[in-house]
Amino acid sequence: MESTDIMTLTLVRHEDVAAVKPESNDVRAIYEQHHALVFRLGLRYGHGDAEWANDLAHDVFVELFAHPDRLEGVENVAAWLYRVTTNRCINRLRRERLMQSGPVRWLLETKAAIPPDPETLGIVDERVRQVFVAVNAMAPNARACFFMYYVDGKNQVEIGEILGCTKSYVCRLLSGVKQRLHRLGLGEGVE
Repeated sequence: MESTDIMTLTLVRHEDVAAVKPESNDVRAIYEQHHALVFRLGLRYGHGDAEWANDLAHDVFVELFAHPDRLEGVENVAAWLYRVTTNRCINRLRRERLMQSGPVRWLLETKAAIPPDPETLGIVDERVRQVFVAVNAMAPNARACFFMYYVDGKNQVEIGEILGCTKSYVCRLLSGVKQRLHRLGLGEGVE
């Protein structure tokens, strides 16, 4: 499915919200301008699952359509959406991890989910696949820091602002990621 198809699907899902808030032309413009960013972050945290990313983007923009006043005083909308999306991803991953815990599965009488195979996600290079698997096995905050720093090119101060933590905490998380990758023999090029 192409990104325009996904965007169209998401727009259709927002029709009910847009009908309730017809004055939200600014929010609609923000959606059109930044949907790809939110979707891409969702893909990253959702292990390449387009449905997961689309659901996440839907949730982020429905919340924004419902409460456009949250943008009052926001100077950098992209940075704000990045932070909101990252936090929503981290919270969703934590909730999913809790739901996969033994006691919760037993109480709900559900089976453990089978994680997607990285080959299915189109990862061909073995080393990239190994790094992908190792990073995705880490805590959500560490994973967020890794992707923001090495993929998005954000500095530690920016990451701290997005995650709502100090630069030293971000530095500690990145250091832990590097150490783990080095222990696994995957740290080459991660400095």
